[in-house]
Amino acid sequence: MDHLTHAVDGMSRDNVVPVLSGLGELGAVMRLLSGVVHGCGMNSNQIASLKGLAAILENPHKIDFQEGKKLSISGVDIHHEISAAVADFHRRMWGGFGFKLGAALGKLSHAGLVKTLEKTTDKSKH
Repeated sequence: MDHLTHAVDGMSRDNVVPVLSGLGELGAVMRLLSGVVHGCGMNSNQIASLKGLAAILENPHKIDFQEGKKLSISGVDIHHEISAAVADFHRRMWGGFGFKLGAALGKLSHAGLVKTLEKTTDKSKH
């Protein structure tokens, strides 16, 4: 829970540096999670997507941050979802926190960022 608490603390700030640190911490949590979920019914594609999202959060590209207004990664604005998730975390509304965090991750995933990351990674191996 310490990693998650540090992630939320960073994402709660009004400066891009701690926000990026918080996103990176969240990515680290997701990377750890991806290593233990194979026994929970997730298939290899879902686990690969989870790892891809973790990598995006740990090393985000093209960040656009405006305090209280915008947080976007590669053109995908997740400010509303992250802000709402952070508020729910502080209110100890764990279901809402997870749902809103999932909504932010879903936006990143559906925008094709994970597939773009996988293609870039595959090309760099050759």
